[in-house]
Amino acid sequence: TMEGKSVIGVEAAAYAYYGKHVSQLSDDEFYGLISMPIAPNYYHPVSNPEVHAKRVQRIKAIVSGQCAASGWFDLTYEHCASGA
Repeated sequence: TMEGKSVIGVEAAAYAYYGKHVSQLSDDEFYGLISMPIAPNYYHPVSNPEVHAKRVQRIKAIVSGQCAASGWFDLTYEHCASGA
């Protein structure tokens, strides 16, 4: 949610959280959006920026191949916290 309203879809999220069209997002902003569905309120970029930033770093490590899931049910990738 953003300002008490549900945000549904990537395009709506790009506007709600960054004020941009999804095609205008930086890589970090895009990773930020794809990091949120597991727990949108916890990984919220405005209300929880430090946790959000750490999650973005973990997602970047996964996308770059520096880190992989530790098993089938690994949803948080906490072991990737250092970004490597």
